[in-house]
Amino acid sequence: DCPRCQKLIKEYENQNNNNTILIELPTKNQTAKIKTNLPIFKLDEKKDWFAITPCIINLKDETCTSIKEDFD
Repeated sequence: DCPRCQKLIKEYENQNNNNTILIELPTKNQTAKIKTNLPIFKLDEKKDWFAITPCIINLKDETCTSIKEDFD
């Protein structure tokens, strides 16, 4: 729900790219709701996840090929 994430979500919505999904990390504060037309996949709260957000993960044949996390 950070301003950087919101900006990136809008950019991806405007691209009309059907290859984009959002991954929501579990947090202690579950009040934030993302409003978007992109599909959202929520990670299991029973596991420990960590990531610097926002980040963009590129996949090819279900394998990670790159991760971008610096948007400044």
